Amino acid sequence: MTKQEEPHTHTHAREEVRPEQGPGYHLQHWYDGWQVDMWWSSNSTGGPTELRITTNDPELMARGITTGTLRSIPLADIARELKSDLQRLSREQDIFHVLEPRTDWAMRHIRQTVKDNPKPGRTGRPESFHLAIAVLYVWYVLMREPNPVQDLAEIVGADRRAAANWISLARKNGMLTEAAERQSGGTLTDKAVSLLKAMNESEETN
Repeated sequence: MTKQEEPHTHTHAREEVRPEQGPGYHLQHWYDGWQVDMWWSSNSTGGPTELRITTNDPELMARGITTGTLRSIPLADIARELKSDLQRLSREQDIFHVLEPRTDWAMRHIRQTVKDNPKPGRTGRPESFHLAIAVLYVWYVLMREPNPVQDLAEIVGADRRAAANWISLARKNGMLTEAAERQSGGTLTDKAVSLLKAMNESEETN
């Protein structure tokens, strides 16, 4: 590899349960032909509990893992990326548990609200409607659906343009965070999470 070349590198992290270690996180990192697999247990506060370096490249296999190979793998950078991924995964998991019990409510509430008042005009929709839109939209985002806007439209019986407008209004009303430009995404805001938790707790006490 010349000085002008950049190594091919990317990282992926996910939750995983291993029989010998229990729940934790598995990180895969590809660096210049090498695959680095690392596992952290959920209660680990330090480095990985297991590390494996492999390759399918015949040339690299013939050469084997050398000290130069180990030095070339940026473990500190990988660990920083993992920390960021774990924070995202933890946030997604928390949101998933909060919104999962409300998906059926959200679908029914959207349909009923639109049926009762198809064209709300300047008065707009109630806060609960924007919350319901955020719940279903984020559900599809977390499910890694390729077109969450279309999925939302279909499940509530609306056209895609209306669904896209509702999602935009949910953002403006503080229920959804912003997504990257021209991309689907975003997640529930702290305000939306608080409202959902209150709804879930209210049902548990009744």
